[in-house]
Amino acid sequence: MEISLPRGEEIARQTLNSTIGVEEGISILGTTGFVEPWNDHLGEMKGDLIRCSDKVVLTTGRIGIRYSTMLFPDYTVVLAGSRISEALEAATGDVIICGLPGLIIKWGEPDVLEGTGFATVAEMVEMEPEGQHLRRAFEKTVEKAKGAVGVGVGPGMLTEQAIEKIETAAEVYGSPRSLELAGPYIRGEAKKIKDYKNLHLLGKDAVVLSTGDPMFSGLGKFAGEGDSIIPGISSMQVACARTKTSMNGLAVITAHGRDPHPAREAFVAEIELGKNVLLLPADTFGSVEVAKILEGMGLQARIYVCEKLGYPEESIIEGTVDNPPVAQSALHCLLVVR
Repeated sequence: MEISLPRGEEIARQTLNSTIGVEEGISILGTTGFVEPWNDHLGEMKGDLIRCSDKVVLTTGRIGIRYSTMLFPDYTVVLAGSRISEALEAATGDVIICGLPGLIIKWGEPDVLEGTGFATVAEMVEMEPEGQHLRRAFEKTVEKAKGAVGVGVGPGMLTEQAIEKIETAAEVYGSPRSLELAGPYIRGEAKKIKDYKNLHLLGKDAVVLSTGDPMFSGLGKFAGEGDSIIPGISSMQVACARTKTSMNGLAVITAHGRDPHPAREAFVAEIELGKNVLLLPADTFGSVEVAKILEGMGLQARIYVCEKLGYPEESIIEGTVDNPPVAQSALHCLLVVR
């Protein structure tokens, strides 16, 4: 197969391709010549990886992957490509977007080039780095969400304040799951969030739904200075309620998607301080490994595997150091109670 572009060499002179080593033609398959395949199954896999990582870098391409890995070694790097909005919707922790500025700004403000006379964002960055068009586009890219309302982690967990806010909203935005949870109370227009690039255009009375609590691995991190946040019932609250465990002094540790050794050290330190621990486990650091550590320390504790919290298929499996519980689902957390 031969791919060609008529007048490619002529058109190339109007771009900045030569600055990145692409000469005598146009880069059709991106600057590296590699294409990242993406289908629904792959999208779900990447979404699961993002959801299970409390520190994630979303990047646009292979150049972004290289720099993200160097700049943020403690973060999980995920190639989101042009699907930054979908990746943001899946994120539950700290998020950094890293990539070529032209691609990210074009995502944040699709009309950035309108009326500027520039052919590409890269050209605008090169020629007018302090220009008003670029500054406005950057501001719109940064501003990603309006007021957030926590809808709880499962059916029947909406607070009265959240219900009142949802019932009086003209427009309610959310994921399919959050819209389903809030569905009985939505009087205005319900809209699925498909692309975060337009959230900055929402009216001041628009409501954005966040499963669980917006400020516990939720969308509250995207709230602007003038936005309000209504709390909801989080998965941590449900896990503690189901097991009758106090949240006072509870230590939260994440091992998923990273080197588990720092999590092991943190776990030992928190246990030595006499704290209960909520752990987001890794494949090599789960209930069995936790039990071995406790056994080596000469300690006994109740170990809970909490799966699919808030839904009918919710499961709480209790075990001990001598007989630790075994998770039945990849989506679970551990609660260790002294």
